[in-house]
Amino acid sequence: CGAGLAGDLKFCGQCGAAVNVTEDDATPDTETWMATFIGPKNQAYYLRHFTAFAKQKRAGISWNWPAFFVMFYWLLYRKMWLNALIYFILPYILLVPLIIIAAILGDSELGSVVFFIGYALYMAVFIFLPPMYANALYYRHYLSNLAETKRASRDTQRQLGMLSEKGGTSSIVIIMLLIISFVMLFGILAAIAIPAYQDYTVRAKISAGINAASVAK
Repeated sequence: CGAGLAGDLKFCGQCGAAVNVTEDDATPDTETWMATFIGPKNQAYYLRHFTAFAKQKRAGISWNWPAFFVMFYWLLYRKMWLNALIYFILPYILLVPLIIIAAILGDSELGSVVFFIGYALYMAVFIFLPPMYANALYYRHYLSNLAETKRASRDTQRQLGMLSEKGGTSSIVIIMLLIISFVMLFGILAAIAIPAYQDYTVRAKISAGINAASVAK
């Protein structure tokens, strides 16, 4: 009848119907939700942190090495699209005004202070803070998607399927790395080939000039 059931009741207190709870209808435990969202890649690592956050009832400080080296690509890899966009444009929003002010002030003492503040802000916000709060950010991302999934459907298996699609990892990072690698390789080849071609054309022109002047010589 849709009435809520409290405890291990065998009959509904509203309509009197027998309650048959199968294993498939049982609500998954917290670890199952977490593991479904994380996916198979590095599941034990993130599951350990998620479990600790859940026990503490808050997402605290931890350390994430991939976020330290490649924070932007890690966000994309873990499907945190909005966070990746914010991380990409935030340096321009915070640092460009400081760079402009430092350029206007020039080599003055105040200009040096502004430049130092900008450098310290960059190191703190984009180098050290992201890996410290990366796991906490990922945990909040999980909670947000879990709440959204439970609002979208009441069927447990459908919820697990939706959560699995929202979580896991993305192959877009591999595609981007392949594109960047191709561009870098093309750039290296161009940096070698273009000067060599220019040198060849100069040598050809000089040789042609010497041959043309040989008669007069």
